[in-house]
Amino acid sequence: MPVLTTVAERVHLTGTQTLGPVAVPTGARQVRVRLSRVDWPVSSDAERDIVRVSVEVSLNTGQTWRFLGGFTAEGGPVTLPNIGLVTESWGRLRLPDPSNPDRWVRARIETRERLRTALTLEVD
Repeated sequence: MPVLTTVAERVHLTGTQTLGPVAVPTGARQVRVRLSRVDWPVSSDAERDIVRVSVEVSLNTGQTWRFLGGFTAEGGPVTLPNIGLVTESWGRLRLPDPSNPDRWVRARIETRERLRTALTLEVD
């Protein structure tokens, strides 16, 4: 059964928010971070993404952390051929050492513009 941590949809001001840390069940192999895209504004800086997400993992119950991966997302509406309007930005990463019972994971979300979103961290 997946482990979920969520922040309900609301307006987020610029800044950094941390989801977790979350204890990773033994055997879990991946982590997903999802952000709903609700009328995201276009970035005020054409060279800049509106959201940056980084995921960190601990193999010793949070005593030390290491970067696992991340992603960025642009603002404004995003439309893909054969799909239409994109309603979520997300990333999925493989977790190391599935047999380790001491793994934790957390995600840091940096919003670079005021935007409306829900945040989800899922481990399974």
